[in-house]
Amino acid sequence: MCLYMLPITRQFPGQAIYRCEHGSLHLAWDGNLLSFSEEDLQTLIVFIDRIESGAENAVAQKIQIYRRKAASGMPLVEIWIEQYGLRLSGRDFKKLRRMITEAADWLAVQPPFTAQDHIHTARIQQFIDLQFTRPLIFQN
Repeated sequence: MCLYMLPITRQFPGQAIYRCEHGSLHLAWDGNLLSFSEEDLQTLIVFIDRIESGAENAVAQKIQIYRRKAASGMPLVEIWIEQYGLRLSGRDFKKLRRMITEAADWLAVQPPFTAQDHIHTARIQQFIDLQFTRPLIFQN
């Protein structure tokens, strides 16, 4: 269980990427928390580039990204990490892209974990409970 988290991206209301004391990354998105490794982050970057270049899908065993359309016809992007996913509008997808890039840039120059820099997860959970009201995560 992760006890300490360090925010490694700009924190938008309800959205941020954290690194825990184990080195895992955690994407907080509107009340939900998706966890993945630094290797998965690199896969996400490659897949997001593919989708932005016009590909319909980008699929690996652990991570999948799909272009979809809402019933209203609005374009959406689904991002799956293992069995959990987010359905994002185009604007939110671009925001996630910026956050993923910031996280990769931060990780490229940062030293290993130090507990004093991290926030105890109880404070993160309080933040999630207070800030997030609409669930966007769904389970396969």
